[in-house]
Amino acid sequence: MAETMAVSYRWQHESVEVAEGASVNMTVWQMRTLAETIRRSTALYVWLDHLSVPQEGHRGLMKTLLSRMMAVYATAGITLALRSSEPEGSRYHQRGWTAQEYCTAGQMIVITQQPEGGEDEEDAVGRAEAAFIREEEEMMRDARAWWRNRARRCKPFWLFRGVAHIGLPQLQASMQMYEEVASRVITEKPADLLRSLYPLLFHVPVADQEELVQLVEEINTRLGREEAGMFHLTAVTRKRLHVDYNAVDGDEEDEAVVG
Repeated sequence: MAETMAVSYRWQHESVEVAEGASVNMTVWQMRTLAETIRRSTALYVWLDHLSVPQEGHRGLMKTLLSRMMAVYATAGITLALRSSEPEGSRYHQRGWTAQEYCTAGQMIVITQQPEGGEDEEDAVGRAEAAFIREEEEMMRDARAWWRNRARRCKPFWLFRGVAHIGLPQLQASMQMYEEVASRVITEKPADLLRSLYPLLFHVPVADQEELVQLVEEINTRLGREEAGMFHLTAVTRKRLHVDYNAVDGDEEDEAVVG
């Protein structure tokens, strides 16, 4: 991944066709900024979630890749963060997946869409759309610094088979940070909050969804608490850790939504 540029951006509801059979869910500003950055960079490859992760079919592969998203941004040679102008609730620093990408990225380029008229972002509060507001930017910078200061503690679940190696004070501190960040960010699906933030803030990367289920259960057992979002992540057959990919209502599938 050293020669790869990973792109972190807010997914759009509408997609634009960029080639035959390929479309990208970006605004005109996002696409133009990405193209300009690619032309100036020396990266040989570009990781774009919407194209790199299967969006239809291949459900097992999709779930596995989503579980390993931390590794993509942590090992990429450079990460491009596009902070586009968005409505309240959709800004870059308000979303769970972009929080994970922003915090784990090593070398990073952050490009912010400037507001019309050139207003200062300090005055973004109250506007219909904005790229960010100071309070949420500062919160996410603190979360990034918190993660990076503890990055040496990062130990993959598949190597250590659980969280027994993590001391209780460390687990408690991580849970406090998790609850703080989780209260400030949004995901399309309840389970995506766990997918994006648990491996990040507890410094335990997972290889697949089954390991994610085990990670969440073990942490909450150690802390003597229950994770409400777990209901959306797995079926009641937790003892055997069989993952049920159907949503709570039994009709719609719990598709993870990145970005």
